Amino acid sequence: MEDKISAEEREKLYEEIWAEPMSKVAPRYGVSDVWLRKRCTLWDIPVPSREYRGKVAHGQKPRKTPLPEVSGQARRYVYGYSVTYINIETLPDAALYYEEPLFVFSDMTKTRINELRKGIDVPTSLKFLTEKQREKLKELEKDKNCKSTVPYRRLFSIMQAICEYVENLEGLGFVGTEDSQFLVAKSHWEVKYQIINNSIGVTFTETFCWADRKEKEFSFTDTKDQPLEEQTGEIVYRLFVESGRVLLLEEQERRRKLKKEAEEAWQRKLAPYIKEENDKVAKALEDAVAYKNAKAIREYADAYFQKNSMLFSEKPELQSYYDWLLKRADWVDPLIENDYDALLRGES
Repeated sequence: MEDKISAEEREKLYEEIWAEPMSKVAPRYGVSDVWLRKRCTLWDIPVPSREYRGKVAHGQKPRKTPLPEVSGQARRYVYGYSVTYINIETLPDAALYYEEPLFVFSDMTKTRINELRKGIDVPTSLKFLTEKQREKLKELEKDKNCKSTVPYRRLFSIMQAICEYVENLEGLGFVGTEDSQFLVAKSHWEVKYQIINNSIGVTFTETFCWADRKEKEFSFTDTKDQPLEEQTGEIVYRLFVESGRVLLLEEQERRRKLKKEAEEAWQRKLAPYIKEENDKVAKALEDAVAYKNAKAIREYADAYFQKNSMLFSEKPELQSYYDWLLKRADWVDPLIENDYDALLRGES
């Protein structure tokens, strides 16, 4: 059992520990009841009290403490409570190239994310800013080169609002005074701020990418008709659209690697057979050349005999050379077993 669980697993565990003592539930997961009790705190799962157990033991039906919604620190350890995905590993290859926005998310999640496009609230009070952001504003107020702190206040408020909605959708966010970072659907985004003549903008860059893939990037800025505050819902929507596409790219890459590994494994398996066949082909070509050479020697021996046979009795060396030609042809010929083959095999 790991530190992170799904919302479905959390609900199942809640029902189990309210139906039976922790000492009976824990062994099913291969852990101690002490370990499981600590994780219940981490996952914000209420645990029955001794009083509750006592009442149940006496046949009463006391009220259970309801399972609260996932919030606070539990968001870091529970997933699937507000964002769910389709199983992209089961999709056909062609589906991984669909351009439909939010394709990887379930219909319920698509609805939630699309709702954000109508706009999200951006707080105007300084109390919603972090301590470091408030300190930065104080520094800027003292800076003679800073004409106005309003653009910074706007930027900080907008980023805090985006962070809140991202975290409500199971993402993580860190909002700084110079930049921000977000983790959405396994994609890591760095955000750079721009302030030009009191106009503000933000650029999101997806940083975890492979050598053969360009990093994703998109920007939003103040426009004459629409200040950045009114674009925050669209920013969060775009974050999830692009992060979903990264998931598809990662699945494409995973399948490419699996295919490559399978091909390499198949080649390794075939290698001995390929070598054996190549050796046979090489031997066959060698034998074919030897057969051709043997045939040529015999043809030459015939011609030699026609010309010199009448002189064999007078010149024995001519007879000896003719006999040697015939024997040499037999040695070269791969179809004839002879003394030369025996010599190659080491036979006397």
